[in-house]
Amino acid sequence: MQGTALRPAPSRYTYPRKYDSPALELEGFSCKSGGLRLLADRIKCQRARTDPNGARTFVTSADLGSMGFGYPAAVGAKVARPDKEVIDIDGDGSFLMNVQELATAHIEGIAAKAIILNNQHRGMVVQWEDRFHGGNRGHTFLGDPKDLKRIYPDYVQICKGFGVTCERVTHKKDLRAAIGRLLASKEVYVLDVMTPYTEHVLPMIPSGRTYKDIITE
Repeated sequence: MQGTALRPAPSRYTYPRKYDSPALELEGFSCKSGGLRLLADRIKCQRARTDPNGARTFVTSADLGSMGFGYPAAVGAKVARPDKEVIDIDGDGSFLMNVQELATAHIEGIAAKAIILNNQHRGMVVQWEDRFHGGNRGHTFLGDPKDLKRIYPDYVQICKGFGVTCERVTHKKDLRAAIGRLLASKEVYVLDVMTPYTEHVLPMIPSGRTYKDIITE
């Protein structure tokens, strides 16, 4: 099926693709969850293959895709290994499910950090909708349909309410410096990295198929 893969279909909501797609280069202890954790998994696994010091520093819900897993796991990992830099790389839908754990981290002084890959959608589900279901949306848009130009929810303001620093990155050129500030912080820190919802996580294997049917583009 490699030659018959569908291209992404247009979203029912038409708003401008004003965000550059980030290329992440990270080091440290990382935790992942939800759909976009697949992209994060590849970032970390690539390092693990080339750097033996990356062993046993990767926490993931694996292919279960358990949304909401990432940040609580990061908090636990930081408690277990306070000497390590711990970063949750998460999708916006997943991070929202346990956003209250920012209070735990802030009050208890647990400097677990997070990078949100924010595409305003449930990214992995949208990918299936676009490729196999004609772009029909089943409540996977997480923004405000009444105000498509607004970034919703506003994680910068949410984090501020928890007493946590958060900055938004909307252009790839600003990402490296923002990651530097995150790594330099000794406290809880969140990056809200805007990502186009049309950026699919590849390769992928369709449901019920085998590795012979892998989609690469």
